[in-house]
Amino acid sequence: MATPSPANLSGGNAASPVVAGLGPSKRRAPVQTHMSQEDFDALGYPKVPAEWTEEWMREQLELEKVDPRVNPNLLLEETDQEFWFNLTRKPYAKTILRTEQQCVERKQAWLQQYARVALGNNLREELADELETCTPELKRIISPIFKYRITEISLWNAHREAQQRQVPLSTILAQPEQLHRLHCLRAELDTGGAKAAERLLLDFCARAEARMLDAGKRKKDAEHHVPLLVDTETMAKHMNMAQKLRKDGYIEWHKGAVEEAFASWQEAESHLYRRRLDQNHAEENKIVDELHSVLLKNISQAAMKLGYWSDALAAAKDALAIDEDDHKAWFRQACALEGLGRFIEAEEALDRIEDLAVDRADRDRIVRDVGTRRRVMAALADQHTETERRAFQRALASGVFSDGRADSLQDLDEEEELHKLEEELLRLEQEEAELIGVGDDTEVGIIKAVSQGTQASTSNLTCLPVDDSESSRFKRDDRVVAVEDLADAVRGAIGTVLDVDKDGDIKVKFDGVEEIQIIFSIDFESLALAHEYDDAVAASSSSARPALSSEATLDLTASSDQPVEAKLSKTLTQEGASDLLDALANAYRDSGFQKQIAKLARDMRWDKEEFTKQLSLVALSVQRELLPRWGFDDSLEGVMEAQRALQAAQRAAVGDRQRQALKAQADEVTRLLYGPMYEVVFRRNFKSS
Repeated sequence: MATPSPANLSGGNAASPVVAGLGPSKRRAPVQTHMSQEDFDALGYPKVPAEWTEEWMREQLELEKVDPRVNPNLLLEETDQEFWFNLTRKPYAKTILRTEQQCVERKQAWLQQYARVALGNNLREELADELETCTPELKRIISPIFKYRITEISLWNAHREAQQRQVPLSTILAQPEQLHRLHCLRAELDTGGAKAAERLLLDFCARAEARMLDAGKRKKDAEHHVPLLVDTETMAKHMNMAQKLRKDGYIEWHKGAVEEAFASWQEAESHLYRRRLDQNHAEENKIVDELHSVLLKNISQAAMKLGYWSDALAAAKDALAIDEDDHKAWFRQACALEGLGRFIEAEEALDRIEDLAVDRADRDRIVRDVGTRRRVMAALADQHTETERRAFQRALASGVFSDGRADSLQDLDEEEELHKLEEELLRLEQEEAELIGVGDDTEVGIIKAVSQGTQASTSNLTCLPVDDSESSRFKRDDRVVAVEDLADAVRGAIGTVLDVDKDGDIKVKFDGVEEIQIIFSIDFESLALAHEYDDAVAASSSSARPALSSEATLDLTASSDQPVEAKLSKTLTQEGASDLLDALANAYRDSGFQKQIAKLARDMRWDKEEFTKQLSLVALSVQRELLPRWGFDDSLEGVMEAQRALQAAQRAAVGDRQRQALKAQADEVTRLLYGPMYEVVFRRNFKSS
């Protein structure tokens, strides 16, 4: 029998003629069957887009004959596996496959129903035969209520127990507890009749379903970490399918079809779930784990985009079970916990990320992302606390907990009560809106985004911008420059903005890079408009970066319009200055020192003034071991003297090449010294310029 399919491959649309015998209101299904399109829709088959008309199909087929962008298979042979992968990615091919799957699932459901009905009929016959052997007293109790489904279920349970114990049913029913249960059931059904039987059946089904779900969860948890060993050929097949579905997910993700991407990645992960090779294939198992971890992180990201916070948290935990040092998986877990309102656990996950970021090449970017997430989380937590406080105050003022509350509610009309609640909610929202204006300018964007409501604050939680201008900072066709290394683009790379999506994320085509890159709004600080960047570079060529309030931290970027040589008691040669900078860079690069700087930033809650005041004391422990080698005192005065000497050496450099080399060394030392606060301190200065 041909599978019914609503996929419109041979014509047929909303204007199709009606089917004879189905009436004028029934539209013809695209495939000629005994069913109408309305029947297909009622059964849950995939809907056919309205634009899939006969004319559209002809145009699509013509394009696929000549355009490789529409049909990548023009450049492939049929023997190539990618040929068939591309074929299944076509929209109408997906509809056909899903329709086939829907038909198979409906057939399986029908067969299961048929099996249950047949089993029930057989059990009824067995129960009737067994009841014939029971005592007259039992027959008088059971006969009037045997017509109810709940009675059958009770007798089936007794019949199952009798089979397990290999005794007659009459023996089980004659037990005191069984007799008491039957008497209670008879009394309940005699009093309530069919309604009581329906209520008892619903209660029983709810309890049975809860027990089944609980048992299934326990079984899944027990099997979760138990590997399922397979051979290499089977694993290769599953890996190929997982890779194919992973690519399908990326294609749908870039189209903006998050649900499609989520479904593809979930299906891909199912091919790798619990499957392992034996211990003799350690390298192969490592490759499987890497792909499995990537899929789980993708699932977590897509789930957060859709608001499935529990699914996102479960996927992130599974990824961490594979690699507990994966900072991306920790970040996914932090975002999922944040979406669930578990802010303390999310903060612990962010602390773990900062510990893992030490000694990584992309540490600055990771720490910057963590700082942004902390600010968002703090705004969410404050808003949640303030909302609870105000709601509690309103409840007290309204007398919710008073003794006369019940009497007053009885006197109020339902419509009047609803009107009062709406006014109460409106006042609460207005008061919360007044809170938006409180606080410094750097966080007002976060508070505004959070105060738009629970749905708005959670649906885009993973890409919430730091301020309102970030989402519209770049426009289509803007020329942008990478202020730091960003994905495949190196620092200084220039590109063009091709598109801006509804979430504010942008697609950029960097010059000399083939692939188009998606830059999320959270990474906008790594980009700048080309003309603004050129102006900033031109301004920095005439004046150096301003010094901080505490000059004893050896930031080596301060400058003065006055000659510094007249104030120096010690000087450095070009080679000496370069050696000192190298020694400082090596000392600041130490993982122990970097952990101290990261902890200081957290303790100071990312306040740049407080951080700078304390930084001099932390840095002095490293500086006092190095400065005496170049003749400076191991004190704060010696640090300031060394800073002035280094600035003088840079001014006295012969030629731009030496001057730029010293400046590059000094910039690197400053970046290492400030650690995660470098972006907070100096990047804000750049943005303000």
